Amino acid sequence: MTETGMTTVAEAIVHSERRLAAAGVEDARAESWRMLAHATGRSRERLFVGPDESLTPRQQARLDCV
Repeated sequence: MTETGMTTVAEAIVHSERRLAAAGVEDARAESWRMLAHATGRSRERLFVGPDESLTPRQQARLDCV
């Protein structure tokens, strides 16, 4: 989490990947990137070049629901 308590892109990917892998998803890392792109409305490319960008509370909530 950042100093403001918000989750970064990198942290969200790690958390999602672990959660999906534990659920038996075969390519958990790739699926994590797709889910995060959907939840944030950002392209995977933009997410990849901005790993320290924070997610808004709304984006975090959307990711948690996906």
